[in-house]
Amino acid sequence: MMASEAALQEARRALTRATAALTQNMIQHISTDGRVLAEGAEIALLERSIGNDLLHIERQMGRKCVGTTILSALAASIDEALLALEEAQAALSPPHAGGPRA
Repeated sequence: MMASEAALQEARRALTRATAALTQNMIQHISTDGRVLAEGAEIALLERSIGNDLLHIERQMGRKCVGTTILSALAASIDEALLALEEAQAALSPPHAGGPRA
């Protein structure tokens, strides 16, 4: 059964909201001379992941952490969820001109 266009649009919006909840809303790559090289969605999905912040916090804790911590486990889970959201978004998107989706 084919989902209605309205249902597909709602699903896409929900996926977008979920992705936004797991990524930085303000992120920039800045050159050494201060120019903004990229920002927001121009930056790769996993670089925008809030999991990166968790890993940064873990690194700041230094040698006090041994083995897998809750921070690194959460970071990995967040990144996996982001990849699944991206796959779902691609599956719901119409195929690009020039051929079918792979």
